[in-house]
Amino acid sequence: VVLKIIKHYQEEGQGNEVVQGVLLGLVVDDRLEITNCFPFPQHTEDDADFDEVQYQMEMMRSLRHVNIDHLHVGWYQSTYYGSFVTRALLDSQFSYQHAIEESVVLIYDPIKTAQGSLSLKAYRLTPKLMEVCKEKDFSPEALKKANIAYENMFEEVPIVIKNSYLINVMLWELEKKSAVADRHELLSLAS
Repeated sequence: VVLKIIKHYQEEGQGNEVVQGVLLGLVVDDRLEITNCFPFPQHTEDDADFDEVQYQMEMMRSLRHVNIDHLHVGWYQSTYYGSFVTRALLDSQFSYQHAIEESVVLIYDPIKTAQGSLSLKAYRLTPKLMEVCKEKDFSPEALKKANIAYENMFEEVPIVIKNSYLINVMLWELEKKSAVADRHELLSLAS
């Protein structure tokens, strides 16, 4: 899933374009397992007849036919330098979290990632902010009354990334075959 998100950004998000997509998976015991994702296609104003909901339903139907996890568990978005809090993000996350309580939004920052460490964070709206979103009153008075500040709008969910055994074997084989000079290439995100 992480590699698909990075690939989606590298293919469509160059410049200042934000890329978004759907996260698919399932809830197992007390944890959310994200096992697949697919991107929202970029479309222009010329594509006025493009129906995003119909596209999502068709993709999930196709995935179900090939026996891949097809349950919505959230969505992802790219951002720059952690500036992702917008009204559109709040509305989207509220609708996801209202429908499926465990839903998360994964925020991928390609600029921080290019500096050396993967910048991927998972967030959920706090219960206080969920109440404010239900009322749809984002006035300063309503936020003050609910005791909501920037720090307690989101709760960060810890992420654990797991590779399949086949990927681990492939990486081991690549490391074994590579010469000492070529090892730096394996650290490239493109690899």
